[in-house]
Amino acid sequence: MNRLWLVTGSLSMLLALAIAAASGHGSAGEFVPVGRQVLDTAREMHLVHSFALLLLAVLPPDDAAGRLKMLAGISFVAGIIMFPGGIYASRLLGIDVVRPLIPIGGMSFMLGWALLALAALRQVRSAG
Repeated sequence: MNRLWLVTGSLSMLLALAIAAASGHGSAGEFVPVGRQVLDTAREMHLVHSFALLLLAVLPPDDAAGRLKMLAGISFVAGIIMFPGGIYASRLLGIDVVRPLIPIGGMSFMLGWALLALAALRQVRSAG
């Protein structure tokens, strides 16, 4: 049963990220910097995906889905570096050259959740 929740939670997180990304863009497709809200979003995504890494740490490592879980973890780490890291660098340090990495980081988060859902599905198939 916990695999069902893992798949559901992963897909729910993927949807939440897609909605957050869509609402964070202006009508011209530009990232909308809103000061404090931008930093709050960075912090929230950082915390959520740090939790995702902790989740990966408690999942069984040696099964048919192990490689997918590893790739999900790599995607989460890359996303943390590029999305909140890019926002932190841009907003707090004034390093604007990293701004193009921010949406790539968001896509990396989405990829991580999709990979985690696939890992859970693969785990169900190999166990059944």
